[in-house]
Amino acid sequence: MFSIFFLLIFPSLSLVFGLTIPSPISTPIDGAHVPLASANAAITDPWQWWYFDLVSDTDLSSLQVVYFSGYGFGPIIPDQPYYAQLSGTFPNGTAFGSFWGVATDVGKVKNSPFLSLEGSNGVWPGIGGWTSTGIADHATYVATFTTPDISGQMTLLQTAPSHYPCNDPQGPGFTNNAEKQSLVGPGLGWGNALPSAKSWASFNIGGHPFTISGTGYHDTNFGDILTEASVATWYWGRGVVGGYTFVYFAYIPKGSNISPTSDPSTWFTAGYLARDGVRIMNHCSADQTPDQHQTDHITITTNGAVWQAGPSGPGTVTNKDKEGVQVVYHVGQESYAFSLTSQNVVIASDEISYDRWTASVTGGKVGDKATGAAGKGMFELFNLGP
Repeated sequence: MFSIFFLLIFPSLSLVFGLTIPSPISTPIDGAHVPLASANAAITDPWQWWYFDLVSDTDLSSLQVVYFSGYGFGPIIPDQPYYAQLSGTFPNGTAFGSFWGVATDVGKVKNSPFLSLEGSNGVWPGIGGWTSTGIADHATYVATFTTPDISGQMTLLQTAPSHYPCNDPQGPGFTNNAEKQSLVGPGLGWGNALPSAKSWASFNIGGHPFTISGTGYHDTNFGDILTEASVATWYWGRGVVGGYTFVYFAYIPKGSNISPTSDPSTWFTAGYLARDGVRIMNHCSADQTPDQHQTDHITITTNGAVWQAGPSGPGTVTNKDKEGVQVVYHVGQESYAFSLTSQNVVIASDEISYDRWTASVTGGKVGDKATGAAGKGMFELFNLGP
């Protein structure tokens, strides 16, 4: 086990990360923040993906749908810059998943026609897409898959406010550089449209019916260089328990030459916390002064061998050691602590050095008596090397 205490990396509020993005006035939180890929996109072009997930409330079922534009992870499907991934676990914990490419067309992303909603609609021809309806912070998303061997849809009803990593309404924000509020660090953007959602899905997977209901989530990431060129290590996780919704995102940039255990101040971090739909914390380390960071920050502790060794490849990551994450949100004089304990391995890939788990979740405000049953969530690890 090791602990990471996340300190301030850069004190300036006028950081320029080098990533050119449209103004959020015209781009919804999960809109196209970088130019979409062309049919002949190069590996060096900007990229973006749209991620949706769902974890069952009652068994080991889970479902994740991702739509990709560009080669953020390299040419997963060569010469097909628009592709999608569907993965998950059946009720008994058996994992499934694959990629599908858009062979002869390009994807399209447009702002939702619902003007009071900062949402988007996307179409990946021959594969599926997503739609958004409703009003701000009360959105409904439907993500669909329509391939010959897999078809169905996931529905998500928003239960916690949307957020960028660096736009705490109670904090300073990038007041002189507002279009940068979607950046969590150099060249890496994040927009979390649905930190939590009431969700359900019905699919046909290879002729077998698959239904699931539970807690859902939706976000988008984007950048202007390959993740393996900008990220050394990446932690992300999310959970819902006892009325709380929390999300954390932390990464160490490529080329730091310093391990997170020896110098945690090299990390970029973002932490989001809400209760009963009311935001408690929305912080990112890049948007803080040293004094602000002393009172508002997140602390992460991990347990299990995989965090030291990195992803081990398909079939070799198990729950034997009960991989887990403990995250503490420090908000002024108050603290909120949550534990995610792995329930099932969803993805273990050496191709992109990546692991993802479903998790049981416990926790709440430090000092309060624990009440209610455990919640559900997910967490992941990228280990792309120094």
